[in-house]
Amino acid sequence: MLNSLRLEIDEIDEKLICLLAKRLQIAQSIGEHKKEKGLDPLDEVRWQKVINSRIKIGKRHKLSKQFISRVWEEIHFGSLEVQK
Repeated sequence: MLNSLRLEIDEIDEKLICLLAKRLQIAQSIGEHKKEKGLDPLDEVRWQKVINSRIKIGKRHKLSKQFISRVWEEIHFGSLEVQK
């Protein structure tokens, strides 16, 4: 039982990593576009919309605001890093 649950987590983790890699590739493309247009990597208005919507989605899945905020702050930091 424990091993099968751990295998499930391993599979989910691999999918998450693949999705995060894809997300960062898109963020990199966004960064290239922003550089061409002379825009700052951080769009504070967009960031607030993103974090608020992700918290709302998380609540629907019974995930705490703190958990979603911490996870998305790291994801956002990674996105900003590849945009620079």
